[in-house]
Amino acid sequence: MSNVKFKEIQDALTAKEPEQAIDYLGKLDTESQNSPRALLAFFRAKLQLRSFDEARTFLDRAEAAGAHAQTVLVWRAALERAAGNFSDALPLYEQLASNDDVKLNHLLQLAQIYYKLERLGDAKKTANRVALANEPLPAAFNLLFSIAWHENDEAGALKSIDDAIKAGVAFPGFPQLHQLLTFQSTHQANEMVRKVAKAWPEDTEIDDTSFRLKLIKKLDKQQPQQLFDRALQFALSGQLGQAKEIIKTSNLPPNGITLGIKNSELEKFFELLPKPEARQRPIVKDDGSELLVSDKTASGITVVVFTGLADKVMVNIPVLDAYFAKLGYAAIYLRDFERKLYLNGISSLAPDRSGTLSVIEDKLARLNTKRVICYGSSGGSFGALRYGIELQAEKIICFSGITNIQLPFLPMSIPHNTRGFLKRMNKLFSDVELDTLPWIQSARVKPPIDLWYCEHSKIDCLHAEHLKPLPQVQLHKVLNNDTHNSVVPVIMSGEIENALRLDK
Repeated sequence: MSNVKFKEIQDALTAKEPEQAIDYLGKLDTESQNSPRALLAFFRAKLQLRSFDEARTFLDRAEAAGAHAQTVLVWRAALERAAGNFSDALPLYEQLASNDDVKLNHLLQLAQIYYKLERLGDAKKTANRVALANEPLPAAFNLLFSIAWHENDEAGALKSIDDAIKAGVAFPGFPQLHQLLTFQSTHQANEMVRKVAKAWPEDTEIDDTSFRLKLIKKLDKQQPQQLFDRALQFALSGQLGQAKEIIKTSNLPPNGITLGIKNSELEKFFELLPKPEARQRPIVKDDGSELLVSDKTASGITVVVFTGLADKVMVNIPVLDAYFAKLGYAAIYLRDFERKLYLNGISSLAPDRSGTLSVIEDKLARLNTKRVICYGSSGGSFGALRYGIELQAEKIICFSGITNIQLPFLPMSIPHNTRGFLKRMNKLFSDVELDTLPWIQSARVKPPIDLWYCEHSKIDCLHAEHLKPLPQVQLHKVLNNDTHNSVVPVIMSGEIENALRLDK
């Protein structure tokens, strides 16, 4: 008999330590392991590990062993939702919502599934039920905001903010509100920010994730961001005069807002962007989603682009896409909102990596693709290298690519917030999965890999040198630059098209 107590198992699951929970469960005797309680614990551990098929098996066994029917229903709904099987999850959540004592979080999850399935009317109706409750969940207002934005209903978006203020709960996520503010006049935007920032009583308890605190921090930065976004939109539409006028009359800081480019060089950056008449297809509209697909082109060449942890490609996606459009290439853009470097695939597309690969292959077929390039910047290089090999790409392009995130490989000087991400990845995945070198060495197909890195960036150099021994890897040093962003200097040098071009 084991001395393991179920409280230890429960504590491990609560702490999101599924491996520890499985270890404890393995120490139980056979009879205890086959009890409904233990089988449900096994299920929860496998669900946390995103091993959906194994989780489903344990849940089925728990149900057969006599687990409470309502408990099984709740967990089965959560499983299908986590696996991205929204059509299967829908009737389960509808069944939960039909109960008189339905929990608000189940109603909210039902509303989110309706939204995923683009049943916006049902999503709005259900989210409003949550928003009108005595103690509404903040995420309901976020969802109502997203629905209004999806429907181009600016009044509805503003109403969701007002309703959140009146309810005294957290506000919609800043990225959505920022998107709304970007398309308002400067005066309107500033008034909106001040209105929301001042709406909370001074004695209201807030934490670092509260919307009010974010607004206060962002207030002074809002106008420069808006101005740069508008200038970029003008430049991409070919209206260079208007773009330059904004830059001349503004005092934009040389930071991430302006891609690290000095104000004096912004005009040159805009001038280098491919003109609309030079593009062979429209550039993609970036709505912030995990999957963006361009129009097809006659070249038969498609670039599969894996964004980094900031959900960008070191520049705004439309900037890079303008160059692909000029070259006559179609493009597929991917984001990994789970921040797992695409190792588990993209959950909104498929439950696992192989399923995600199938979705990409389907998109490639719909674009009449004959030749594939994979592109990754920073952490997106993990996706470009792994999927590039599996898609048998003719070329893999990495800018400031991250190639190994095993903790012993990395310097101790990495930022604290990045170290937390790395520790999580090292806990979730094996050493082999965290290092791209063995993937590439053992691959049957060996596409050429172009890896661009900044000469004086320690992180760029470390990861570039890691792949240097491989014969198919060509390193491209960006001289006199110390940033972890090799894309911008290559654009400024006028060499970006050559860097992206697939030889005939």
